[in-house]
Amino acid sequence: MQRLSPEQLGYGKALKLLKETLDEEKQTDLKLTDLAVSNVNKSAERKSK
Repeated sequence: MQRLSPEQLGYGKALKLLKETLDEEKQTDLKLTDLAVSNVNKSAERKSK
């Protein structure tokens, strides 16, 4: 059985949009993680003392 790529099936545009969305989600995840590490966790640590 031959496998066809999304482009071969006519879904190139949809694939591009999905990849862009995934990249945006990854960047958002990194930013939220940085925020948690730098602010939220430090605030919680101060309150627990």
